[in-house]
Amino acid sequence: MPTNSPVTPTHLDLLAASRSVQRAAIDDDTELLHAELSRLRDDLVRHLHDEQQTLVRHRGGNVVRVGQERLLDLLDEVIHDAHADEAACSCLVHAAMIERALHRQARLESAVLDHHAPDDDPAADRS
Repeated sequence: MPTNSPVTPTHLDLLAASRSVQRAAIDDDTELLHAELSRLRDDLVRHLHDEQQTLVRHRGGNVVRVGQERLLDLLDEVIHDAHADEAACSCLVHAAMIERALHRQARLESAVLDHHAPDDDPAADRS
C-alpha cells in the first residue's frame, strides 16, 4: 500500500509490510531493508492514528495503546540499529521480532474491540 494512500493500513497490510522487511533482510539488501522499515513505520503510524478514536471509547484501550507504543518503539529501535551499524545488524532476527509483535498486537486489539463494550455503552455499566 502506498504511503500516501488515503486508505488506512489494516493489520494484514502491516503484516505484509513486515514480510517485505523479512525478504529484504534475507536478501541482505540494506537499501531495500531501510526503505521497507521506513514504509512499515509510516504505515504503522497511520494505522495507530486512525485507530485512536475507536480505542478511546473502549475499556482496555489503555492496554492496547501501551502495546502500540511498544511496537512503535521496537520498530524505531530496529531502524536505528540498522542505520547505526549495518555490518552488525541482526536484521533477520529483528524482522522476525517485528512480525511477532505485529501478530501479538493485532490479537490484543481484536480481543479488546470484540470483547469489551465501549465505555459509553449503557450495557457496559455493570455497577
